[in-house]
Amino acid sequence: MKKIRFAFILFLFTGVITLFGFNDQADAANDYPVVFVHGLNGYGQDEIPSFPYWGGRSNNIIQLLNQEYGDGTAYEAVVNPYGSDWDRMCELYAYLKGGTVDYGIAHSQKYGHERFGRTYPGIYPQLDDTNKVHIIGHSMGGQTIRDFDSMLRNGNQEEIAASQNNGEQVSPLFAGGHNWLQSVTSIAGVHNGTPLTNSPINEVVRDVINTGNLLGLSLPRDSTTLKPQTTDYKLDQWGLVRKQGESLAKFNNRVINSKAWTSHDNSIYDLSINGADQITQRTDLSANEYYFTYAGNATKQSLTGRAEPIKGIAPYFSIGAAYIGNQGNDPNWWPSDGCVPVISAKAPIGQAAQPDQTTENGPFEYSNTDKAVKGVWQYNEPVQGWDHNDFVGLDVTKNRDKKNAQKVQTFYEDLFIKLRGLSA
Repeated sequence: MKKIRFAFILFLFTGVITLFGFNDQADAANDYPVVFVHGLNGYGQDEIPSFPYWGGRSNNIIQLLNQEYGDGTAYEAVVNPYGSDWDRMCELYAYLKGGTVDYGIAHSQKYGHERFGRTYPGIYPQLDDTNKVHIIGHSMGGQTIRDFDSMLRNGNQEEIAASQNNGEQVSPLFAGGHNWLQSVTSIAGVHNGTPLTNSPINEVVRDVINTGNLLGLSLPRDSTTLKPQTTDYKLDQWGLVRKQGESLAKFNNRVINSKAWTSHDNSIYDLSINGADQITQRTDLSANEYYFTYAGNATKQSLTGRAEPIKGIAPYFSIGAAYIGNQGNDPNWWPSDGCVPVISAKAPIGQAAQPDQTTENGPFEYSNTDKAVKGVWQYNEPVQGWDHNDFVGLDVTKNRDKKNAQKVQTFYEDLFIKLRGLSA
């Protein structure tokens, strides 16, 4: 059991951390930039320049988009890698617009952490109803951008009331009324949760982080030396900041025993089936925006009818695929990318969804954007053979990285052209 548990923890830690020679762009119907939002255990390209989250060792999606189409074409948002979807959404707002992160009075009081977080200069402060963006999220980033989209438009009455009762001005994020997004694209998103979170939440999350410390793999890393910086989890709201003179052992002890892991205000709960369902309950679709999803399938049907991992994927995704493929009695939940069931990446259950009609031959060919519709999730058939990290080029082995590099380039070329071709 100890070996299985360690393998599972290592899978969670390593597996989830996981361009381009473009042709002339097709006639663009808009010039809105694209914003990329990472998933669980994600990081910024400045933190590991040799292995950017968006592209891996072979590609740097953000950099090359800007080189090809000019600075300001693509932006990368960096939020905390382990916090709840709510907290990540609040950080995304401040990271884009600039200012101090406001987690909300009601929310911070409910979960017992600080209301305010870090202060950011803003990577796209002009964001408004005129200066919109296309937003793309991978893995948990798919959840985060859904929350962000709905909160911008709808606001939150509980936070509005709490601000009024305290005589304070509500954060513009919670005020709502902002139609700032042209499209929302989820890549290997965890919209309906994943069975991998069935293990005790507090133990798994703490062990994932502690395993990273023990292995020297935790992120972020110093952008110059590339040495692991194991003391910055971007969880300032929980007091998880290493104090001056505090030993690493004492700091890690505080991290492991933080009440963050015994609450429902963390990433692993939101990635669970129950947590994901709560996110779906508070999100909706706008009749004025486009929504797309992409999923991968790294499994095949076994002799027993269950799903088993295909050969060639990373060991940790093989473990995940085997685990997911043997959970429950509903065959729809068995195929996966080794981390997220296909049914979970496809679309949030209960929200409008239909096949994506903009592609002639799957997601790797130029898209007919005239067929795109608003207010509904448009999903593609899963990319066969791709695991969870193939979509962002985060292959640990060089051979698999080299094999998929051109496919990753083609995927984002197609996606970028499609998003720029969407009419207002």
